[in-house]
Parts: sequence; structure tokens; C-alpha cells
Amino acid sequence: MSGSLTATGLKYDGTGAPKVTLSGQKAEARRIIAQAREQSIPILKHPSLAQALDPLGVSDEIPESLYLIIAEILVLVYQLEGRGDPRPSSQRRP
Repeated sequence: MSGSLTATGLKYDGTGAPKVTLSGQKAEARRIIAQAREQSIPILKHPSLAQALDPLGVSDEIPESLYLIIAEILVLVYQLEGRGDPRPSSQRRP
């Protein structure tokens, strides 16, 4: 759905790959974004990532091709929340 508003929620519990927790387009995406704002959940506007996540269903793990970008986003979110870098020190960049 190129050009349409899309929202996808992800969750990572520390095992396996991050999973889709919710997904929606147009009005549903607006509702998801509004609820995320109300709950102070970080929101990232990234059209090409949204397009890559769009075919996934709720409970689907993200594909391996998205591991790096999602990992970098999760690190940023952890840092914004003051939780520090979740990666083992051996995987951190200097």
C-alpha cells in the first residue's frame, strides 16, 4: 500500500526475533499512532521500513533482512528510555 499511512507495533522480549504486535492502515494506523502517543510509546516515521513490515501479520517475527535496522532502532529506544544499550558489550560499536 505505497503512500498509505501504515502503523506497525513491534515487541522484543529478548528471545528470538522481534514480533509484530499490531498493524493497521489508514484510520486504524491513525488510531494506533494516537494510542502510542497517549502512552508515550516512541514513534518512528520510516516509510521504507513501514512498507517492509506491512505484509507481516500479528505475531509474525520480523524477517532476518530487517534485523539490523530493527536492532539499531531498539538500541535507540532503550537509550531514550534511559535503559542503556541492551546488546552484549561484544556486539557494541566503539
